[in-house]
Amino acid sequence: MSGYIGVPPNCHPECLVNSDCSSNLACIKEKCRDPCPGSCGFNSICSVFNHIPVCTCLEGYTGDSFTNCYLIPMCKLNIL
Repeated sequence: MSGYIGVPPNCHPECLVNSDCSSNLACIKEKCRDPCPGSCGFNSICSVFNHIPVCTCLEGYTGDSFTNCYLIPMCKLNIL
């Protein structure tokens, strides 16, 4: 079957659950894939920990890293 691995009659999908993949990948539609694309918002970076995408605002930015991080105003940076 297309998209399956193994030799008939023992063909099977690449994965069924996340633990079938290495910890930096997730089981998406029966394939081990990077879960980051489309997970994080603007001005953020994505890292994968135990199959889960973790979004973090870039340095100097704040906000919700899953939707939008915005530049911290300079006056607030000077106070800290």
